[in-house]
Amino acid sequence: MKQPENNIPSFAALAIKYDMINQDQLSDAYRFMEKKKSEAEPCSLEYALLTNKAITRQQVDLVKALRDFLTVRKKSELFGYIAVEKGYATQKEIKSALARQQQLFREKRVRKMVGDILVESGILTRTQQRIIADEQKNAADDKNIAINDKSIAVAGDQQISVSEQNRPVSGTDQHADKLKKINPGTSSLPHQSRSSPHQFRSLPHQSRITKESEKEEPKNIAVEVTPDKMEAWVKIIYNNPSPSDSSVPWQPDSLVESSTELKTKLVTPADIKTALEKKGVRTGILRDAVLQCHIDQKQDFFPAAFGEYIYSKTLEYQFNFDKTASDITFKKNRSVASVDSGDLNIKGKDIFGNSVEFPDLPLFRCGKGVFVSEDGTQAISLHSGYPAISLDGRLYIFPVINVLGDADTHFGQIEPYASVNVSGTLTGAYSVNAGQIKAGEIRGATISSIGDIAVEVGINRSRIKTQGNLYAKYIHNSRVESFGDVFVEHEIIDSTIIISGKCHAPKSRIIASRISAKGGIVAAGVGSDVTEPCLLAAGGEEHIALMSRQITDQIRNARKELDELMESKSEMEHNIKEIFRKMVELKAVHDRARSAAVEYSQHADISGHTNKKTTPLIDDLKLKMATSVDEIKKYNAQKKELESDLEKTANTIKELEPGVEKQIMELEMDRNLFFKWADSRPSVPEIKVSGRISQGTRVKGIFSSITVHEDIRNSTLVERKNKRISGTDPGFEHEILVV
Repeated sequence: MKQPENNIPSFAALAIKYDMINQDQLSDAYRFMEKKKSEAEPCSLEYALLTNKAITRQQVDLVKALRDFLTVRKKSELFGYIAVEKGYATQKEIKSALARQQQLFREKRVRKMVGDILVESGILTRTQQRIIADEQKNAADDKNIAINDKSIAVAGDQQISVSEQNRPVSGTDQHADKLKKINPGTSSLPHQSRSSPHQFRSLPHQSRITKESEKEEPKNIAVEVTPDKMEAWVKIIYNNPSPSDSSVPWQPDSLVESSTELKTKLVTPADIKTALEKKGVRTGILRDAVLQCHIDQKQDFFPAAFGEYIYSKTLEYQFNFDKTASDITFKKNRSVASVDSGDLNIKGKDIFGNSVEFPDLPLFRCGKGVFVSEDGTQAISLHSGYPAISLDGRLYIFPVINVLGDADTHFGQIEPYASVNVSGTLTGAYSVNAGQIKAGEIRGATISSIGDIAVEVGINRSRIKTQGNLYAKYIHNSRVESFGDVFVEHEIIDSTIIISGKCHAPKSRIIASRISAKGGIVAAGVGSDVTEPCLLAAGGEEHIALMSRQITDQIRNARKELDELMESKSEMEHNIKEIFRKMVELKAVHDRARSAAVEYSQHADISGHTNKKTTPLIDDLKLKMATSVDEIKKYNAQKKELESDLEKTANTIKELEPGVEKQIMELEMDRNLFFKWADSRPSVPEIKVSGRISQGTRVKGIFSSITVHEDIRNSTLVERKNKRISGTDPGFEHEILVV
C-alpha cells in the first residue's frame, strides 16, 4: 500500500470546485483583503466573501465541514497505511473502510474515523487501534498535514493563478480543527471487541517488561529486563522473519535445524551474551547450550539470564530426600522441615549483581500434604505418607494408594499427588497427577508425576511428564518428557522422548522415533530399512526450553481473565469519553443548526433566491436539529450504564490482581529454579550404538548436526570443538565425529 500524501485543498479551492463561488468572485475577495490590509484591518477570505455577498454563512459552514472531512480522510489513509504495514488489516479491508467512511459523509454528513469503522467491523481490536494511533501521531502530527493554498485546483484540472501566499490568516483559519463542526458524527457507539488484544510476546504479559536503552546492542538483538530485574529476555529481530505467528505454541518435536532456515545463522550465543553484557547483565546468563537451543527452535523471544533466590536461613529437612520414598514414612502432624526463628524471608541477587529481598515469597514452598506452622518456622505433614521435595523446592507428603487390578473407570479417579501402586494396567480413564507410580502396564494414559515411574511391562499410546526417572521394558507410540533418566529394556518405537537426563537403552532398538537427551543416548540399534528415519539429539537443552515455554503458557493463562478485564475497563473508559464528546458535539449541532437555519431563511426571504445545491443539506441540518435532543438522552443513558459497568469491573480487578500477581511470581520462581537445576547438570553430546545405525538417521549435538548417509555399526558419535582456519580468521567449529 502506497504511503498517502499529506496535502489538503484550501477553503478557496473547495469553494470553487463545488460551485459555491467562481474565479472572479475569488479575485474580488482577494482585492478586498488587500484593501483591508492596507487600512490596517486585515481580514480572512471567508469574511471577504461574506461581505461581498459571494457566499452565504451556510455555504461557509458546509465548505468547512468538507475540509474537515478531507483532513479526517488524510489521517484515515495514513492510519490504513500503518495498519497494513503492521499486518493488522489487508489493503482490501482498508479500501472498504474508506469507502464506508465516504458513504457516511455523503449520506449523513458523518465524519467518522476509519479506525472506528475497522473496530466496528471486527477487523481491529480497540488496543490495535490505539497502537496505530500512537504511531500515527509520531509519524504525522496534525501540523505536518499541509493545507495547500498556493495553487488551487479547479474543475477540469485547471489552475488559477491567484497566490494566497501573503494573504492574512484569521484566527478561524489557524484553529479550524478546534472549531465545532456543523455535522459531527452521530454514529452508534463502537461495540466492544470480543477478541483479547493481548499480544503475548512469549512472555505472559507485556506490562511486566520494561525496555532499557538499546543503543549499544547488536542491530538484530534487543534485551528486555523485568521490573524486578530478576530476568532478562532476548528478542531476536530476524532479517527474513518466518511467516508463522510467534504466539503459536512451540512444537518441541522440531529438534533439528533445517538447512533451509538461514535466519538462525544470523545469531549465535556469543552475540546474545554480548547484547546482555552491554545491557549491564553480569550474573545468571544461561549457558551457550541453552541459548543455542532457543535459536535452533526458531524462538524470537526467550529468557537468557536469571537472578538468584537465596534463603536467609538454612532449612533443615527431617528426612534424607536422596533416599527412595519406601525408606521413609511420616505420620500426620509431624515436622517435615524447620528453620531457626528470626527474620524469615527470601533474599537474592538480580541479574545486575545487586542484592534484593522478596518479603512476599514464602520460605517454605508447600505442595500437597504439607502446610506451614503458625509461627512460620516449620513445614508440617497434613497426613501420613512418604515425604518428597520437587525440583522447584516444594515439599510433599505422598499418601499410599494400592490398586489391585486395573486403574480404569471402574476404580475411579486417583487422588492427586499420591504414591500409586497398580498391580494391573493404568489406563487413560482419567488424567493422573501423582507423586510416584508403579504399574504393571501403562496404556492410553496422561500422567504427570513428581517422583519415579516404574512399569513392569511397557508404555503404549501415553503422554508422560515426570521429574524423576522412568523405567519400562518398551515404549510404543508415546511421548515422554522427563527431568531424569529413561531406562528401556527392549524397544522404543514411534515415540518422542525429550529428557534432561540420559536415555539408557543398551539392549533396545530405536525405530521411527525422536529422542532428545541432554545426558546422551545409549542404544543397541537405530532405525530400519522400512520405517521413517530416527532423529537423535544428545547434549542439547530441548527439555528445559520446553519447560520454560510451558510455564510461559501457564503465566499467560493465569493473567488471561485479568487481562481481559483490564482491556474491557480500558475500552469502557474510552467509550465513556467518546459518548461525552458526542454529547457535546450534538449540543453544538443543535445550536449551530438552529442558528444556520434561521440565518438561511432570513437570507432567502431577502434575496428570494435558494441555492439548489445547499437546500438538501440545510434540510438535513433541520432534521438533525429536531432529533439531537433525543440522541443526547440516548447517549446519556448509555454513559450511565457504562459508568456502572466500569465501577464493577474496577472492583473485580482490584479483587483478582493480588492473587494473580502472587501466582505469577510463584511460576516465575519455578522457572528460575528449573533453569538453575538444569545448569547444574552436565551436557553429554554423545550417542553410543552397539549395533547398526541405519542410513537416513539424523544426529544432532548442541551446535551441529549430520545425516548418516550409509549404515554404520558399533559406533560412538561425539560432538567436539575442532580448530578451523578460514583465510585469516582462525576459530573453532563444532563437528559430530564417529569414534
